[in-house]
Amino acid sequence: MSLDEFKQGVMEWYQGEISGEVLANRMLAFYADPGQRCRMAVVLQLETETKARLRPVIMELGILAQAMPTIRVQVMGLISFFLLFWFEI
Repeated sequence: MSLDEFKQGVMEWYQGEISGEVLANRMLAFYADPGQRCRMAVVLQLETETKARLRPVIMELGILAQAMPTIRVQVMGLISFFLLFWFEI
């Protein structure tokens, strides 16, 4: 594996954590049961902590973590689309 391939893999991993964080945060609003909310909050915490642990690796590789703000917008767009579809059924 080349360094460029490794950097690409780390970036994809980091973007996946951002996506998971956005999704888990949005899903919290759909659970009324405290137990379900607690479980989703744990998923949100895992996504957030993994993202934070990847940040030093990204910085050491010389990748700008701030260069990916669009991933949040993209994930929110997908969530909105699926919510519209889900409620039409």
